[in-house]
Amino acid sequence: MYTTSPPGQAGTASPVPKPPWVPPRGPAGPTVKPALIFVSILLAIVVVGMVAMALTGSSGRAPANPVVHTAKGSPLRAVPARPDLHPIISGGLPPGDVLDAIVLPQGARSQGIVKAGEGVGSYSQAMVFTSTASESDLIAFYKIELPALGWKVLQAGPPHGSPGYEVLAQRPGSDGNYWELGALISPTSFSSTTTGSSPDSATGITRFTLRLFIVSGE
Repeated sequence: MYTTSPPGQAGTASPVPKPPWVPPRGPAGPTVKPALIFVSILLAIVVVGMVAMALTGSSGRAPANPVVHTAKGSPLRAVPARPDLHPIISGGLPPGDVLDAIVLPQGARSQGIVKAGEGVGSYSQAMVFTSTASESDLIAFYKIELPALGWKVLQAGPPHGSPGYEVLAQRPGSDGNYWELGALISPTSFSSTTTGSSPDSATGITRFTLRLFIVSGE
């Protein structure tokens, strides 16, 4: 398109500039707002779940058993004693650090609580166990494992007035008390599993008692 000069004025026609080309607008694309809202809700659910788990874990749930490593030189594999000692846990005693420092030989079976001595301190409990390990292996087990778990062995030898062998050890607890653990190991007894079987097929069972108490006067 061209324009002309007004009458009486010389000039040449000049082109009129065209408007810039604008591409046609397509349909509106998807918005990111719903996706952001979904992600925010998901994160909120995760955070709430983690907080709930933390609160549940600190409100009375039983602590996980500690990982126990068998001490070097021990003839038997060590496992945590805490699950089997549950019947003698009461009122926060023994404290967790003492319980976690007590082990059993793998395969030992609980035979229940026995009456402990009187007048030892504010806490005195004992439990009996049986094992297919020999008396000598159980003696070596506790003489090696207890020092490795922080106990100081006070004496090891035949107990006064009783058959067998006793390993007596002591350690401080997080409750401010000194605790003693006595492992009294009885001689291994043998019984044939089948009538008329040879002595080589006899099954050996060793009873041992774990006695745990607070040292009086400490």
